[in-house]
Amino acid sequence: IDPYRFVPLDPALAELRDPLLFPEGEPPLINRPGAPTIYPPIAQLWFALVASLTPKVVGTLGVQIAAAGAVIVTAWLLARFLGDRGGWALLYGACPAVALEAANGAHLDAISALCVLGLGWAAIRRRHWLAGVFLGLAGGLKLVPLLLLPVFLRRGRWRTALTAGGLVAASYLPH
Repeated sequence: IDPYRFVPLDPALAELRDPLLFPEGEPPLINRPGAPTIYPPIAQLWFALVASLTPKVVGTLGVQIAAAGAVIVTAWLLARFLGDRGGWALLYGACPAVALEAANGAHLDAISALCVLGLGWAAIRRRHWLAGVFLGLAGGLKLVPLLLLPVFLRRGRWRTALTAGGLVAASYLPH
């Protein structure tokens, strides 16, 4: 089902609704249930992937666990990436606000941060097209990382910017 075709309250989606977010006889517990999704297509793909791996009876728990897992993986990779200065990764990974907010709200920021870390890793290793893939994934989850596009264009890294922009644009084509 195209997530941009129906609003969450549309009767066509009634069988797909999570009872935790749409309690019987009460208003939905989501923002703007009468508006189409605000999430970009790669975020929609992430939600679909996690939902396919999560039993329906646990509701949003799968997305919450995935977000918390992304914080842990990001902190671990950041510590490895920084080497001797890996203790700085604790500022991110050991901060309870980061993990709790990511897990409680099932936020995509944790997944996007993991992609931005991949962007940094690839850019330092001069793998410009791979950096573009990571930037495109980060921007396709949350649009904010796309603000980095001018940085890569200004530094002559057009392959990174073109790959990132192309990936995000291509993700919208089916919709």
